[in-house]
Amino acid sequence: MRKTLTPKQAMFVREYLVDLNATQAAIRAGYSEKTAYCIGDENLKKPDIAKAIQQAMDERGKRLEITQDTVMRNIEELRKKAEKEKQLSVAARCLELQGKHLSMFADNSKEGTQVMVFVNRAGVLLKAGNGTLAIEHASPD
Repeated sequence: MRKTLTPKQAMFVREYLVDLNATQAAIRAGYSEKTAYCIGDENLKKPDIAKAIQQAMDERGKRLEITQDTVMRNIEELRKKAEKEKQLSVAARCLELQGKHLSMFADNSKEGTQVMVFVNRAGVLLKAGNGTLAIEHASPD
């Protein structure tokens, strides 16, 4: 296993952290636009590059003091505010993120799990595979 990345691979790692888009990172790192999709995908699968990306993400998380707890706390605060303001699509998205964090929507198929969101005046219901999340809203005063 190689211990250091090539300059182009190191640039790919830095660029990948910008938007987590492997194709665009490959292009910005100097790879051909024609092969950027494949190169980006291949780079993400290379152990040295994957390790460098993870280390860089960990360092950024420490530097910014971002933890799973702070992210989940912010999502919960946003969900509560959205519910209060009757922004049901925002509340539904928050619930979806919370459910994903808890692995409630495990992918049991080869094609992937499709999440369906139903919004009505009574509440928001998220369904995915066998998992179900429900939330009810108070009726307007």
